[in-house]
Amino acid sequence: MAWKEYVKNEPWTLLKFNDRWLRMIVIPIFALISQFALHPTPTDSFFVKITTSLIITIIYWHISRSIILYFRRRLPNIQDYFKRMVFQIIGLILSNIILFVLIGLLLRKTLPQFITNTNYSSSFFIPFAFTFSIVLIYESIYLLHEWKQAALGKEITQKEQVITQLKVLQNQTNPHFLFNSLNTLSSFIQEQPNLAEKYVNKLAEVYRYMLNIHKHELITLKEELDFLADYYFLMQIRYGKNLHLEIKNNGLAKSKYIIPMSLQILLENAIKHNIISNKQPLHISLNIEKNNVSITNKHQPKLTKKAHSNETGLSNLIKRYQLISELSPTISNDQIHFQVTLPLLNINQYQTS
Repeated sequence: MAWKEYVKNEPWTLLKFNDRWLRMIVIPIFALISQFALHPTPTDSFFVKITTSLIITIIYWHISRSIILYFRRRLPNIQDYFKRMVFQIIGLILSNIILFVLIGLLLRKTLPQFITNTNYSSSFFIPFAFTFSIVLIYESIYLLHEWKQAALGKEITQKEQVITQLKVLQNQTNPHFLFNSLNTLSSFIQEQPNLAEKYVNKLAEVYRYMLNIHKHELITLKEELDFLADYYFLMQIRYGKNLHLEIKNNGLAKSKYIIPMSLQILLENAIKHNIISNKQPLHISLNIEKNNVSITNKHQPKLTKKAHSNETGLSNLIKRYQLISELSPTISNDQIHFQVTLPLLNINQYQTS
């Protein structure tokens, strides 16, 4: 049953609308127009001629429709629109010539009076006019549909951007992060007051950055690295020597930009989803190249880790890139090392919505 429904509805999916009523209304109109164009004065055989004209119009319409559907299937992408139109026009011209000849031969044998009275050969332009009218109707509806989809897509993108910003704001005031930070602080506030003071200062820097950064869609790489250093300091106090971050910077990306908190998200994901212990310390490498920055860690997943939780954070990060740039992060996981590479952006690569 599902397959029958697919076959039944598939042409309408390609055409972007249900054209049943269009065919029921327009085909008879086209038949009448062609009949009166060829026979402005009614004759005794008018019924035979209008019926013949209707049949011919149906044949032309459905063959033209089939050609449109064929090339919609073969070249479905909007990027191939002009290429598809060229093939459609060539196919329609050839089919019109073949149909005109075949119908003419058939009419000479079955309805010779139709050929004689209408001067069939001089009506060659009429099928072409109808055929290209058909193409104009279908393509106009198609382009209108694509325009509406593009407008809807832009609206959805803008909503996603707002939702993403709201999620970032929610994450910025994550009570679990604050609770863990205060818990860590309380454990050494009396024994190591100097370290506790430095910890508080770093924690304040982290939260100040988090609360202010939502105003910006891009920041300099240096700003993100400074923030990452503050965040890493807090994490290292918590995990000690069991957590190690190595930063390799060749200095070629000084003028580059990056999405705010993107490096922190990757570092947080690595810490959150991997075992960190005396037996299995977590080593994370951050490598900065001219056009990208990558974070790599040994793949040592927690047994209780939710399979989709890491994917959600990375998926949101990829969407944030897609909102402002044609470049996108890449993810590599060979079960030994897990690596995420983020493109570094120039101002001219930045797309404002």
